[in-house]
Formats: sequence, C-alpha cells, structure tokens
Amino acid sequence: QNGSTRTYTISVIRKNESGSEGTSDIASTPKIASTAYKLSTNAITGITNFPISTSDFVKAFTVSNGSLKITSSSGTTKTGDVGTGDQVQVYDSLGALKYTYNIIIYGDVNGDGKINSQDLLVIQKNNIKISVLKGVYYTAADVNRDNNVNAQDLLLVQKNNIKVTPIQQ
Repeated sequence: QNGSTRTYTISVIRKNESGSEGTSDIASTPKIASTAYKLSTNAITGITNFPISTSDFVKAFTVSNGSLKITSSSGTTKTGDVGTGDQVQVYDSLGALKYTYNIIIYGDVNGDGKINSQDLLVIQKNNIKISVLKGVYYTAADVNRDNNVNAQDLLLVQKNNIKVTPIQQ
C-alpha cells in the first residue's frame, strides 16, 4: 500500500522422465517413422500411391513424443492432395517445431501430386531456360537422379505418362 515493490523468485522442481528431480521442463525429442515412405535428413520420398490426400498421407506415419502437420510450400496448412514442395512439420510435445521434411515425388515437377503433361511442360521450359527449376522442384525433375535435369528426364516422364515405364520413387 505504501508503493514499494518487492520481487519474489519461485523455483519449481519437477520430476523428469526418469523419476528423479530436476529443474528442466524440456519436451522429449519427437521421433517420426514410416513403413510406407523413405525419410532422409530433410526429405520424404518413395511415394508411389499418388495422388494421395493429406489425411491418408498422415496415416502412414507414427510420431512419438510429438505431432506432425502437413503444410504447402507457402507454409499454410495443406488440404487436398500432397505433392512435391509440400512439407511435413514435426513438433515436440510442447508444440515447438523440431523438424521439417520436404515432400518429393519424382516427376511431379509442378507440385500438384500427379505426373502428367503439365510436368513435361515445366521440364521442357527448364531445359530451354525459359523458367529455371530450383530446390525440391529441380530434385523432382531429376527423375534419373544424375544431378542434371535434361532430355533423359523428360523421356522418363513421357514413358511414365504413357504407362511404358513407371518412374522409380
């Protein structure tokens, strides 16, 4: 009432996962796994059952000590089919973003979750330098994985589209 200020420090001691006392409120590291898809350091590949809805895609993952969310390349929550450029974001149990994986479907160069003539056009434009592919879209266009996007990749997408030879995911 006299206008003076007092500062108090409160220490909270919680039991950690092992049962011993500790002062840390750190969430456990989340773990993500899938028997359907291949997870690398920053990418998810091996998607053969496309087009696939985000809800069906999520069912192929198990996450312990956290959760996951599918976002579009612009960062908004994804609805509809997943495609190249979309991302899987993994959060810990406290809701902090821990990992981001880029979704790559080889041959799906425009990110619509399908491999069709539109993807052929995007690769052709890249090859004649009208519009240059970058990042995961370049990776998706490198169908034969020789680190070059060229006529060989274009041919493999054409063969996939006419059902001669499917693209290896």
